[in-house]
Amino acid sequence: MKKRTKTIGTVAVLIILAALILVLVNKPNNEIITISSDGAFTNEECQSRGLTDKVIMLESKYCGYCQETKPIFLKACESKAITPEILDLSEPENFAQLEDYKINILYTPTFLIGCNYYVSAKTEEQYLSYLDEFLTSQDE
Repeated sequence: MKKRTKTIGTVAVLIILAALILVLVNKPNNEIITISSDGAFTNEECQSRGLTDKVIMLESKYCGYCQETKPIFLKACESKAITPEILDLSEPENFAQLEDYKINILYTPTFLIGCNYYVSAKTEEQYLSYLDEFLTSQDE
């Protein structure tokens, strides 16, 4: 009877360990997130992707809106002493970097500013507001 109880206990522990491994492997932050509209990552998603301290413009050289808004965005960044990362997704190496962040986007331009993301061209005032919010979050 003791041997059977010990076997049942061992099987139960193995089942629990297998379930725990499945949960850890299938955590949501391991999934690719598709961005199609303005929003924000959860803190866990943002941290696991290494985006908390990043300001990134995702663009394409074939995107007219990107070409129009890029100087406006860069001017706003410069006024806040921020050097953004510009990823032209028409370049394979930049697209690979986006995959490293486990992000997919539907539209350009898309802006990753800390844990927030914004889709489409914005005004200089909007960029300044987003960057102020980002800088405040960096001080916390």
